[in-house]
Amino acid sequence: MDTLFAKLDDLQDGDILVISGSIPNTLPDDMYERIMERLQGKKIEIIVDATRDLLVNVLKYHPYLIKPNNHELGEIFNTDLNTRKEVIPFAKKLQEMELGMF
Repeated sequence: MDTLFAKLDDLQDGDILVISGSIPNTLPDDMYERIMERLQGKKIEIIVDATRDLLVNVLKYHPYLIKPNNHELGEIFNTDLNTRKEVIPFAKKLQEMELGMF
């Protein structure tokens, strides 16, 4: 983790960081949160592609972009989403959750 955080510290304003996928069980469950907290105050655009709690828990850091697919979005709201029409209201709801975390 020290090596990872040292590399994160080298990121500069204007850089883009993508964090995605699951976290190995050898790392803390809040790893994405730790990464985003460490980068607070830097002008780095962070894109998050993760499932359920990994994604929801980083919303308070206002990532530049989040990319849940329909299955991941459905997991967050405990529902099945199969069509674009079904996805849209839940995507808006997730967006409202992020905006409400100031």
